[in-house]
Amino acid sequence: STGVFTFGTFNALAKVTRRVVALWARILKATPGSRMIIKSKPFFCEAEGKRHIVQMFQEEGIACGGDGGRIDLIPLIKSNHGHLAVYHHVDLALDPFPYAGTTTTCEALYMGVPTITLKGKCHAQNVGMSLLESVGIGSEFVASSE
Repeated sequence: STGVFTFGTFNALAKVTRRVVALWARILKATPGSRMIIKSKPFFCEAEGKRHIVQMFQEEGIACGGDGGRIDLIPLIKSNHGHLAVYHHVDLALDPFPYAGTTTTCEALYMGVPTITLKGKCHAQNVGMSLLESVGIGSEFVASSE
């Protein structure tokens, strides 16, 4: 651990919308000194996906990478062991909405990283809530509003 509180998300980039980025930027601003890891396969070979994420966070006043950047973009790691090892650098996973993570939430929990999720109105948004409730931490990590 670096001693810096680090949020993370390993979800598909299609789930990381402007609305999601706006909320995550608010969370980062509310926790000075914190960082965020965004890990996604497209960062391995698609420069456009990376540019899009960087631009959305910059529009919210959050810099990515480099000096002073608070967000690290991590590409595909080919081995399962390497992929899961990145969770050792995450203190709290953030779930996108309205389409929550499933595999990523299970991976985070398996690696000992709780996930905060937003309660919604449909199954796709409530998968994270169901998973967190099934392991007994739903009341602590399920938000009812943005």
